[in-house]
Amino acid sequence: MVSPLAGPFRLGRPAVALLPPVRGSLEHVRIRGRDAFGGLALVALVFALVLAPVLLVLTVRAPTGHVISGRFSAASCPSSTDLRCYGAVVTNAGDAPTAVRCTLVPQGGPPATFFNDTDRYESGGTLGPGTSITLLIKLEPSARSSPALPKLSCEPA
Repeated sequence: MVSPLAGPFRLGRPAVALLPPVRGSLEHVRIRGRDAFGGLALVALVFALVLAPVLLVLTVRAPTGHVISGRFSAASCPSSTDLRCYGAVVTNAGDAPTAVRCTLVPQGGPPATFFNDTDRYESGGTLGPGTSITLLIKLEPSARSSPALPKLSCEPA
């Protein structure tokens, strides 16, 4: 026997059939807005995850010194008259204090050294940003050598 209530009003089923929301209804707009917001949030999260390590590296990276060395010009020798002396200005053009390491690169001229009797100079302390020092070299004149001065190559130490 079939119950008279066996039609659309069965137990366990809702009395009103659920229909998909109509295109212009508020429920449809709210669900669509929630999906759009979720998509934007996901894009923002991915962007932040990509950008965070880049900004961290740029922030944590130590500032670097940048050293500029000038050309040699004649200078007076502090000790002896049988030597020829030349000086060159070395400037820290970077944004942080740095020690300086310089090397004399021969260009075919007479033997040249710093006053520590080597072709290398390393500063004992740091050179502040925008400050300069003058490095002196000494040359031993020779009739066999060309008049070319050595090249001064400097870098942060």
